[in-house]
Amino acid sequence: MTSIKIKPVLFIGKKYSDNKSPIFIRLTLNRKVVYLSVGKSAKPENWDSENNNVYEKAPKITPQHKAKLSEKEYLRLKDKYKRAEVLKDAIKINSDIDSKIKEVEGKEKELEVLKKPITLKIIKDEIASPQLPAAGCDEQMKAAAIRKLVLFYFWFCSLELKIRKRHNSFRHGILHFWWCLFLWF
Repeated sequence: MTSIKIKPVLFIGKKYSDNKSPIFIRLTLNRKVVYLSVGKSAKPENWDSENNNVYEKAPKITPQHKAKLSEKEYLRLKDKYKRAEVLKDAIKINSDIDSKIKEVEGKEKELEVLKKPITLKIIKDEIASPQLPAAGCDEQMKAAAIRKLVLFYFWFCSLELKIRKRHNSFRHGILHFWWCLFLWF
């Protein structure tokens, strides 16, 4: 089974009024492409195309760049780095990009574990509008939810009895019980 290729991109085909472009996560599977919005935008001068994120600090040319690149490429890179700008919220934007990538990877693994088909449409729909288990969820999930409710009920009753035994008066014990419960939640 082939896995989804995930790459953050600055979508320069669309520009907002402040000259910024939206940041998307590009998902590729079997030569089909889907874009997920990160909800952030940046100018091309802010985008680090080598690392596929925004610059967190001013880029510098290293000796490896000088050795690898031709004179023309070196001058182009030097000009690009000179125009590069660092955003105030660059760390937050990169964090949002990473969290969106992790969300996609998690959804892919979830579908794989559930042995459901992995398609870009399913992943995009699930991430865009996550669904809670509805009335149509399978019987095992319903049974697990009922077991948890029953366990919680027994725990709740035993806690109430312990508090009643600890306090002599019924009213004081109940007030203490509800106060503890209020503080716990």
